[in-house]
Amino acid sequence: MKINILFFTLAMATSSLAQNYCDIDSILRNVYKIDQEVRQEFNEIINSNDTERILAYHRRMAEADLKNQETVFEILDTLGWPKNLSDSANKAIFLVIDHAELKAQKKYYPFIEHSAATGILAQSDAATLQDRILMHENKKQIYGTQTVSFTYNGKTECYVWPIKDPEEVDTRRTEIGLPPMAFYIEMFREMGIDMIWNPSLSIKDLKKKQHKNK
Repeated sequence: MKINILFFTLAMATSSLAQNYCDIDSILRNVYKIDQEVRQEFNEIINSNDTERILAYHRRMAEADLKNQETVFEILDTLGWPKNLSDSANKAIFLVIDHAELKAQKKYYPFIEHSAATGILAQSDAATLQDRILMHENKKQIYGTQTVSFTYNGKTECYVWPIKDPEEVDTRRTEIGLPPMAFYIEMFREMGIDMIWNPSLSIKDLKKKQHKNK
């Protein structure tokens, strides 16, 4: 009788845990949906050079990001990275961390690094967050995934953030499944964004351009 009660208790606990993970997956898939929907108009709005639309877009995106961060960070802080999630749910966690402030990016980067190492996320995801953290710390990025844009006299200029050892960047990109820089730049041009990559441009020079265009 005691054995049957034990089995029943374990079965109920397992069922509850499975239901919990199912709910979490659904919540995270919704986070992914919100994150992507708020960014769908990005290229159109940025290229419009309409200051009011751009500011309104940034406010709407910031509000959505904050709400998503509250959801994802609570899950990570309470449960760690849940197992057996769908691809969209795993991607949602990455995107929310990637779009967060520097302090949160650094705090949760080990989660991203481990998930990439174990195949839950792509290695390029970890590389992207690593580059973003370095850029926010005013350091050279490693994989060339980060850019900055300035609007001056009605014209938007997009620059690749300076890269450490730029002559080796394509080798590093290939190792993590990213295309060469030339392909990357051409891809943006096809979307109507003229991306500028000047390997000799320093962070100091880029900051001067940013200050000038404010």
